Amino acid sequence: WGCGTFIWASDWKTAD
Repeated sequence: WGCGTFIWASDWKTAD
């Protein structure tokens, strides 16, 4: 949830 806030929908599993 810091770097993957944009692609969280695609990579919410590994989104920090």
